[in-house]
Amino acid sequence: MNRNVKKWITLFCLAFSGGIIYQLPYLREQFYIPLQEALRINNTQIGNLMTVYGIANLFLYLPGGILADRLPYKKLVPFSLITTGLTGLYYSTFPGYPIALGIHVIWAFTTVFTFWPTMLKSVKMLGDSSEQGRLFGFLDFGRGLSATLSAFGALFIFKAFGATRLGLKGAIVFYSVAMIILGVVVYFLLEEKKGEVAEGNTSIFDGIGDVLRMPAIWLSAMIIFAGYSIGAGLTYITPYLTNVFKMSVSMGAFIAIIRTYGLRLGGGPVGGIIADRIGSSTKFIRIGFLVIATLVGCLYIIPGEPKLLMVMLGTTLAASFCVFAVKGTYFAPVDEIRIPNSLAGAAYGAISLVGYLPDTFIYSYFGNLLDRYPGIQGYRLIFLSLIVLAGIGFASAHMLLKYIRNESETPAEALEPAGAEE
Repeated sequence: MNRNVKKWITLFCLAFSGGIIYQLPYLREQFYIPLQEALRINNTQIGNLMTVYGIANLFLYLPGGILADRLPYKKLVPFSLITTGLTGLYYSTFPGYPIALGIHVIWAFTTVFTFWPTMLKSVKMLGDSSEQGRLFGFLDFGRGLSATLSAFGALFIFKAFGATRLGLKGAIVFYSVAMIILGVVVYFLLEEKKGEVAEGNTSIFDGIGDVLRMPAIWLSAMIIFAGYSIGAGLTYITPYLTNVFKMSVSMGAFIAIIRTYGLRLGGGPVGGIIADRIGSSTKFIRIGFLVIATLVGCLYIIPGEPKLLMVMLGTTLAASFCVFAVKGTYFAPVDEIRIPNSLAGAAYGAISLVGYLPDTFIYSYFGNLLDRYPGIQGYRLIFLSLIVLAGIGFASAHMLLKYIRNESETPAEALEPAGAEE
């Protein structure tokens, strides 16, 4: 097979894996009541499933990055998919609540510890520096497409069995079998590469120490922190349009689907292609945050009058598209800061730990604003928060660019940990 063709096939296998592997841990988002009834648990208990999963994830990003630098991704990615699928098959028997909690802890290990940093590292190693924007942009596209198609497939099976307990079981089995098949396929597609894992008599902590001492890692993490938080804030656009601009609930749901799925599928690839043509994903991200701040500023100043609904809609969709374009490329700068492949996993783990930290507080923060300041004032405070976050993202990207330029004369080999070989 032509190597370029194999590269893109591998990318989309990884992307589809990255989209479907999270469907089981987040099953409650699609089948809340059926899952609650099948497991015979209350609202607090079903919430606890996600709390346990989320807390475990937070502690596993960094160790997962270290693991990705110690074991080849040819083994870790298939292991993650197949193990998640096998535990999913057991989950389809609807065990008791304590076992369900245990399964969610296992999923934290198989979807984060052995998978997330490893998947990102696998994508990075598929191409050279001139392709990183496109690779990560199409990764986001593939993950979005995979999540959408698999969700519709599971819903079809659920309805085919009469939207019953048996239907939910069929949906879970569908997800599980798909992951197992993908795990086998990816095993035969991925190739071990020289320099992928740390070599020599190095301590398991050597790599993470080298990574954590790099300012560029924390700047990259703040870029994701800002971008992820802005994306979370824009989810409040739907109630803003319905409550303030008097848009119908059904139209609000339609706009939410377009914004969440349609724009994600286009934003990532477009952002990646533009970033590669500019020659720097970090430059593109800096420009992106500037545009986002401008568009969100427009959301803030547009009067809350129903006659301006179409203006608001256009601005909203443009802002959302820019956010997805930035989100599709914000892992690409790891290549620009010349992290060696043998340390890329640790880098992605550290960046993800800080970058996804908003998951623990950002929705509570936005919700509190709306409760304390009812009506349009609460939403405008959210928009102001998003402008500040865009400023943080812009400043982080700007400082990262300065760091990259200052380090451009340093030989790449100088960043290698002792004992590692490219």
